[in-house]
Amino acid sequence: MRALWSLNPYFLRYPWHFAGGVLFVIASAMFAVYPAIYIREAFDMVSQALKDQSDASDLMRSLLGYSALILLLSALRGAFTFLMRQTLIVMSRRIEFDLKNDIYDHYQALDQTFYRRNATGDLMNRISEDVSRVRMYLGPGVMYTINTTFSTGLTLVFMFQVDAKLSWITLAPMPVLVWAIYRVSTLINQRSHAVQQQQSAISTLAQETFSGVRVLKVYSLENEQTERYAESAAQSYALNRGLYRVNALFAPLMMLLVGLSTVLTVWIGGEGVIEGRLSPGVIAEFVYYVGLLTWPIASIGWVMSLIQRAEASMERINDFLTVVPAVATPEGAHNASVRGAWTFENVSYTYPDSGIQALRDVSFTVHPGETVVVVGRTGSGKSSLVGLMNRLMDPTSGRVLLDGVDLRQWDVQALRASVGTVPQDPFLFSDS
Repeated sequence: MRALWSLNPYFLRYPWHFAGGVLFVIASAMFAVYPAIYIREAFDMVSQALKDQSDASDLMRSLLGYSALILLLSALRGAFTFLMRQTLIVMSRRIEFDLKNDIYDHYQALDQTFYRRNATGDLMNRISEDVSRVRMYLGPGVMYTINTTFSTGLTLVFMFQVDAKLSWITLAPMPVLVWAIYRVSTLINQRSHAVQQQQSAISTLAQETFSGVRVLKVYSLENEQTERYAESAAQSYALNRGLYRVNALFAPLMMLLVGLSTVLTVWIGGEGVIEGRLSPGVIAEFVYYVGLLTWPIASIGWVMSLIQRAEASMERINDFLTVVPAVATPEGAHNASVRGAWTFENVSYTYPDSGIQALRDVSFTVHPGETVVVVGRTGSGKSSLVGLMNRLMDPTSGRVLLDGVDLRQWDVQALRASVGTVPQDPFLFSDS
């Protein structure tokens, strides 16, 4: 859960949405539990009326009153459930929007070395697929966690107030449930991480294929690339199948435990009615309570799955969000009109990802108004030289000065706005 703690600042941006959602959850849980009391009273009233052979018309009027009251409570529960979703789910969508913007802004601030080390498809997958999984935790995950906590807690309070012994017997299968949740959540976390890693690999392969489709067609490599994609997709299928197999086994187990609770309630409660210790209405009330616990218990596995997937995705997102840009504007940065005097002093540059030394001990001076042509074979360091002048990277050793000021002391945005560069590989953006 450590990775998900980094989302706390986003929750603090929407305190009213979160607080309002929690209040609506509590109200919804209360209106869900209270009908049980009137169900017990109605059953006991019917049981007593049958014993006393009371007038049927009076009994029907009383039952209609109870029915109307239960219907009203159910309507109020539905209204607060709607408000709960409107606050917490809307909050999750807004946090998703903020998180995507923050990731995109961070991507923009990172240097070219970062992009040489990381595949474009992987970066795209983290800002799309991984953020979507985190959003599922922020919305349904948080909402159902709060709802399950309050609904279960309130239901248990009502159960123990009615009969403690029957409550303990009804909850007997719960230790098995706790053990199952622990085991399944561990498996889901491991398999979710593997699924996301494979999804990134597929995205990277697809992006490279589409970007280099001309090269593939020139060398007639379409079939080979198709086979590579099919193998990667097959691995993804196998990993996803393993993940969903865990989820598929967990849900029936939950329903089995809930059904066992119902059987124990009717059996032990029936003995209590025969002994005269319990009324028939108590059995109906406890069956209703078991029904209330069914969704929270069944949803525990699903919510734990959401949390584990979000944890794995947030770890991947944080891997990039914690990367500090190698090129950044220092405090008190130099920002002045550019005259155009360039000086290279014993400049060397080695690409950190490949270890290739592009420049070594380069020194020259360009005065304002001069035209200098740098000629060399492919791979001789011409593009690296231009990259240093734009401060797309910093020299491994030596200094690059503009108007007598080290580029590392310049404001990066002001510097790049003053240096015009025409790349050798053009790229057309949409609407350009």
